[in-house]
Amino acid sequence: IGNPQAVPPLLIALDDDHWSVRCAAAAALGRLGSPKAIGALSLRVEDPDPTVCRAAAAALGEIGDPRAAGRLVRALAEPALQPAALEALRRLGPPALPEIERAFVSGTLTSEVRRLLVDLASRLEDVATRRLLLSGLEDPSPLVRKDAALALGEGGFREALRSLLDLKTSDPSPEVRQAAAIALRKLQPR
Repeated sequence: IGNPQAVPPLLIALDDDHWSVRCAAAAALGRLGSPKAIGALSLRVEDPDPTVCRAAAAALGEIGDPRAAGRLVRALAEPALQPAALEALRRLGPPALPEIERAFVSGTLTSEVRRLLVDLASRLEDVATRRLLLSGLEDPSPLVRKDAALALGEGGFREALRSLLDLKTSDPSPEVRQAAAIALRKLQPR
């Protein structure tokens, strides 16, 4: 299926009663890469069948439109969807960062999801991830702060020196202070 005229019938197939038809339609829409499918696929990320949910998330990643990022971030709350949603967000890449950052600082995500987003940002290897990682240093969860500190050190973000120094000296968590110290060592000029 490489014909854009296939999109309308596939969108109809996304509403089929049988899960396998919905799953196949989602996969085909992903291969077509049509932005017209984003809305319908976003709805299918909440399908009653988990296989369809994963196929819809994967298809959104294949399409590569950053407008799907918000829905994919919300999908991270479902453990069964996390691998598919993370891979889709990775495929969206840096253009999805504004939506990812918005969700990160919204206060609506669990610490586990915020940790996943810090890890994702560190893997995108783009300077635009700096804002999200710096926000992570101020997170209420010590695990998120620790992961953000390590990611800033690994990424070579020298702009984080002051924030990392503050964490190293005053964070209440010993794990965060240790992570800040490791990050600072990595940022030292050689």
